[in-house]
Amino acid sequence: MFCLAAYAPVRTHVTTVRAHPPAGIRDQRTSTRASRRRATAFRVAAISGVLALSGCGGGGGGPGKAAYVAKANAICAKASSQTAPLIKQVTSLAGSLTSGSSSAAQRLADTLSRLHTVAAGYLAQLQRLKQPSGDRAAIKRFLTPLAQVVGAIGKAGAAVRSGQVPAALGLLEQAGPVAQDATSAAQAYGMRQCETVLSALG
Repeated sequence: MFCLAAYAPVRTHVTTVRAHPPAGIRDQRTSTRASRRRATAFRVAAISGVLALSGCGGGGGGPGKAAYVAKANAICAKASSQTAPLIKQVTSLAGSLTSGSSSAAQRLADTLSRLHTVAAGYLAQLQRLKQPSGDRAAIKRFLTPLAQVVGAIGKAGAAVRSGQVPAALGLLEQAGPVAQDATSAAQAYGMRQCETVLSALG
């Protein structure tokens, strides 16, 4: 009898041996990869630094000064074009109140109301601007007195409507030096267009 097991195919296991490069070549490849990683990390750090300096990057640093000043000047230019004629009307109407004209008092109240609405709107835009983190104190020296003047205008308008004309005129007179503080702070920071927003009151 034939034994089938004798004719069973024999499986041969072949072990593949990978050739390893010489130690010198391995070291060279490792060094090259490390150099590429260092170069990539350096480029990333350099780009991040440029973005931070230009105010284009994210994070808590805020925009650069030039970017902030440009946006603030654009807002102030629009504000000045609307507040300047209204301030002139307020000055003219306040002078005519000495005659005791009730119609002049009504026009003054209406003009103060419009001035307050316009000024408060542009003040809110300025307050919403992202500020350079290192310049917040300097910007605060501008925004704080500006907000005080806007508040005084609103109170003066309410006083005129209540028949308290002397009190209203007193509020406007007190706002003059505060408006000058805002003007000086804007000038010091380089916001040329913001110097004239409410400077006529000063």
